Amino acid sequence: FLPPKVSAPLALRQEGQPRAYRELSWKAQTRLHQRGWHLLHRGVMKPKVTIALAREMCGFVWALLRQVTSSNQVRSRALLLWLLDGPLSLKYSSRILPMTSLPQQPSSG
Repeated sequence: FLPPKVSAPLALRQEGQPRAYRELSWKAQTRLHQRGWHLLHRGVMKPKVTIALAREMCGFVWALLRQVTSSNQVRSRALLLWLLDGPLSLKYSSRILPMTSLPQQPSSG
């Protein structure tokens, strides 16, 4: 596993986000790295490690969304998509989670 770091694209996505979100994100990143490293070095097979880390990631997203008030449901869904930034990234969000508005992604270039 690669060591945790804040890449340039991640730093751009984190601009303007509350400090609490950024701190929780870093805490989750370091925790996931440590857990993955320890599981692999204990001899656990990589697919099983991947599933364990996915479960940990779900816990991280749950903890973050609990901090968002119920009056910001649209924002919390957008935040969830921003965090996952994978199969549920913002470009697919209108088909998966209909919302009234989404934050703009920074343009590259």
